[in-house]
Amino acid sequence: MKNTISIFLLLFSINAFSQATDSATMYYNKGMQEMNERRFLVASNNFNQSIQLNPSYTNAYLQNGLANK
Repeated sequence: MKNTISIFLLLFSINAFSQATDSATMYYNKGMQEMNERRFLVASNNFNQSIQLNPSYTNAYLQNGLANK
């Protein structure tokens, strides 16, 4: 029984992390589209959302810095 619960929790946490990473990538891509359209404030908001979802997303930090330049 303990093994079943442990496996369930492991799979749930992997799924939650995967969804956060996918969402972070989605916001990053939106930010890049906004950067290309020269809408820097909107791009920065998207990069901030991406960073919130995945704090280790270094490209989002870099692009956020460029958007706020």
